[in-house]
Amino acid sequence: MATIIYQKYTFDSQEQADNLIDQLGYVVEEGVNYPTYLHTVSNLGFLIKTPATYDDEGHQLTPPVYYDKWSVDVLWRNLPENEEGNPIFPDGWQEYLLTGLSHYQHGFLGWTYNE
Repeated sequence: MATIIYQKYTFDSQEQADNLIDQLGYVVEEGVNYPTYLHTVSNLGFLIKTPATYDDEGHQLTPPVYYDKWSVDVLWRNLPENEEGNPIFPDGWQEYLLTGLSHYQHGFLGWTYNE
């Protein structure tokens, strides 16, 4: 049975996130990057901290406020395990692991984020 782990990460910038995503591996065919990994990576960007407000006619009263970190969700699939049976995550990822956002709105169909 395939092991799947759902984790959330925050980075200082999109470039920082993209660099780690690229390190997971890809091939380039006709100028297009195709991942060589089975993980599902969702590059979410800056999440909304406080939604915008609108009047009854739909005019924006206050703009949204965003978090200052770039967010990425990953469904890790079939990671190797150490002798104790714990998953071994790719280098560099776990230092950006996010916890404490159980109210987070993004999800993968059929998968629930659990801290």
